[in-house]
Amino acid sequence: MRALVPLIGFLAFTAYGIAQLVAGYIGIEYHLGVGWAWAALTVGLVFRFTLPVTIGAFFGAMDVWHWHWVMALVFAAPGLALIVPGVIAAVIGSFRDLFTPSGSSKPARTVQARDVVGPTGVGGWLWLPIVGLMIFRPLGSFGATLRNIDETEKLYPQIIGIPDWSNYKTATWCLVVAGCAISIAAGYRLWKDHKPQSVKLAMFALWLPVITLLLDAISANVFLGLRLNDYFDPQGVGSALGGMIVAALWTWYFKRSRRVRNTYYNRLYPTDDLHGRVTFPERRDPTL
Repeated sequence: MRALVPLIGFLAFTAYGIAQLVAGYIGIEYHLGVGWAWAALTVGLVFRFTLPVTIGAFFGAMDVWHWHWVMALVFAAPGLALIVPGVIAAVIGSFRDLFTPSGSSKPARTVQARDVVGPTGVGGWLWLPIVGLMIFRPLGSFGATLRNIDETEKLYPQIIGIPDWSNYKTATWCLVVAGCAISIAAGYRLWKDHKPQSVKLAMFALWLPVITLLLDAISANVFLGLRLNDYFDPQGVGSALGGMIVAALWTWYFKRSRRVRNTYYNRLYPTDDLHGRVTFPERRDPTL
C-alpha cells in the first residue's frame, strides 16, 4: 500500500497540471483568441514561463467553468497562499523598523577602509530605485488612479452609484494602497537594511506594477464583466510593456552591480586602478 502512495501523488499532480493547461487554454482562447492561447501554451511548455497559462487558468475556471473567483484563484495559483504571508511579514517588519528608535536596533557592521574594494554603501545609481520606490512610485500610483477614475466617471456618468462600480473602485484602491506600502517598505529596506532580503524585496516591488495591472484586470472582469481584450487597449499595453522594460533593467542592475554585491551580500570585488591593474584586498590572517 505504501508503494502506491507516490504513484497516486504523481498521478494527482499530473492530472492537476493537465487541468491547469486546459483551463489556461480555454481562458485565453475565450478572451483573446486561439492564436494567443496556443502561443501561451508554447511559451509555457518550451520556455517554462507559465505566468500567461496561470492567468488564463484563472479566467478559464471563472468565466468558462463558472467557478467562484476565490476558487478559481486557488486553483490557478495555489502558491499565493505561501507568497502573500511572506510579503506581508516583510512589509510589516520594514514599517516596524521605520518607527523603532535607532538606539534599540542592532549596530551596523563596520567595514575597515582598507578592506573595501570597489564601491560600497548607498550611493551612485542605487539612490534612484530607493527614491523612486519611496517617493515617486507611490505619488505616481495615487495620481494615476485618481485621474483614471475621474476620467471614467466623466465619460460614463451613469455608472456612478452602481454597486459593482463601487466594489471595483474599492478593490482598485486596495491594490494601490498595498502596492504603495510594499514599494515604500522596499525602498526603506534598501536604504537602511543592508541584507540580501532587501534586494529581493526591491526586485519584487519593481515588478509589482505589472502584477497589480493583472490583478486590476481580474477585478474589472469580476465586478464589471470587462473582458481582457477590452481592458488592455493599445495605450494600456504600451504602459505595461514600458513598466516591464524598466523593471527588467533595474533587475539586471541589482544582479550585476558591484555596489549591490558589496553592500548587501558582503562580497568584495576587485576594481581596476588608474593603470588598468586589478587590485585585491589585503590578506589578513586570523589572529586570536
